[in-house]
Amino acid sequence: MPANKLLSIVAMLLLAVVVGAAVPKPLDPVMVAPHIYELVFENEKVRVLRQTVRNGETSPLHGHLDRVMVYQQSGAWLEDDGDGGEQMQLFKIEIL
Repeated sequence: MPANKLLSIVAMLLLAVVVGAAVPKPLDPVMVAPHIYELVFENEKVRVLRQTVRNGETSPLHGHLDRVMVYQQSGAWLEDDGDGGEQMQLFKIEIL
């Protein structure tokens, strides 16, 4: 099995570990931002969401409690730093 395919399978399995049962309904990303979050799969132990943020979109306040997040592509975003400023967050995927 090619390394890239194996890496993709491992990433999908890790993504399936996302647990969202503890997120209060008012902060549930699918409820507060359905234009960004899509429910892909859910059972009593696992919840998998697909997030698609287009240029210029912002997400309202939401929560991801008891979670494991797996990024499948590189990305960057601005977050409020709590002091009135913004801080750039970056996640870069490197294929080994």
